[in-house]
Amino acid sequence: MNLPSISIVTWDGGFRESYHTVDSVQQLDYPRDRYDFTWVEYYNELNPVLGQKMDASPNCQGLCLNGEGQWHVGRCMNAGIAATRGELLVLIDGDVVLEPDMLHRAAEAHAGAPTAAIYVRRWDELPQDHNGTVDLARLRARSKVIVVTNFGGCLIAPRTLVAKVGGYEEHADFSGPGMISGELAVRLRNAATPIIWHQSLRVYHPWHTGTRPTTDTPAQRRQAWVTRCRELAVDCQADPHHADEYLDDYRTEAGKHQCSPARRALRRLRRILRLS
Repeated sequence: MNLPSISIVTWDGGFRESYHTVDSVQQLDYPRDRYDFTWVEYYNELNPVLGQKMDASPNCQGLCLNGEGQWHVGRCMNAGIAATRGELLVLIDGDVVLEPDMLHRAAEAHAGAPTAAIYVRRWDELPQDHNGTVDLARLRARSKVIVVTNFGGCLIAPRTLVAKVGGYEEHADFSGPGMISGELAVRLRNAATPIIWHQSLRVYHPWHTGTRPTTDTPAQRRQAWVTRCRELAVDCQADPHHADEYLDDYRTEAGKHQCSPARRALRRLRRILRLS
């Protein structure tokens, strides 16, 4: 099998407690001339420790967006994708650990389903198992799947597929924590993309403070509303202007019914994603 060129992209909002993801990427057994790694910082500078780690490998680069206000995953990921050239994208969260053979297996999975979006489940370390270190053997043995449809852990997809749907949504209401990766999954499905959860690949998430953030904030309700509207409209494209139109309807309905339509949409969307 010809090895595809692969670009790994991740993001940060100036809050990572550890840079074990960089260590993990630098230990991959894929040929160094066939993959690159981009870390996108939403704000204006890389942590010096991170910078030193990135400088140790010529196939790693750090980008700073000089953003203001709340960090935004979509803007980071889109900037990272635009700055890379790999034909296959591996889009990961900024605090996961990869198996050394991750990219070989990603390439094999892509070869078997070249038009698919392939998601990899995130296996979480439990708080009682965390001892302040990141140990792959312990993560393999003790981690559990906590959220079955965590779309943000890892997505393997051809660059052309992500471009077809306009990448990640950049509307301001999708800043901060929320369901931006789930919204992308809905648009990929709307575009008739096969959605596959890989049967055996894993990414591991070492426990840290703030692992389970609040999941029902006003912004997240608005995100759920836009995502649900896009699902109903079979809307495939990321477009902040379309999101504004959906949110105009949300504000009208929320004022009438004390947000109950948004709450119903959120509950229904969660059920749909659990079953997908």
